[in-house]
Amino acid sequence: MDLKWPQPRWRPEVQRRQLAATISPAALAESTADTEAVVRKAIESSTEVREEAVMLRTAGKGEAVRAAALEGLRAKRDALLADMERTLAHKHELLAAVDPSLLPDLPDTKADEQPDEEPARAEEAGEKKGKAKGKGKGKGKGRKK
Repeated sequence: MDLKWPQPRWRPEVQRRQLAATISPAALAESTADTEAVVRKAIESSTEVREEAVMLRTAGKGEAVRAAALEGLRAKRDALLADMERTLAHKHELLAAVDPSLLPDLPDTKADEQPDEEPARAEEAGEKKGKAKGKGKGKGKGRKK
């Protein structure tokens, strides 16, 4: 039957921007702060379940088959974590546009380790995103000034 999920007719970045316009800066800050913990927990739970499934599916099929399946699982987990980082960078960008004073209050384990690198990391993620779509990061900010 070759069934496939339909392609969404919306972009997450646009939906986040519209949502950010309708909620308070404090609620946006809380959502941003909760994102990493909630998403990371979901990714880890999913990875554990998928790892158990790989072990059951590959039982008796040899170590090479199992290793390949586990490598595919690790690649999927890495892709999900990268997507989470892009989401966090976008949420930080939205929050900075609404109320930059709330950004330092966000709990971020990476920021605790190296506090001076967090803004640079979010900016770098925005630049990479802009290059991929052919749009500069400053374009959106220019409209709000």
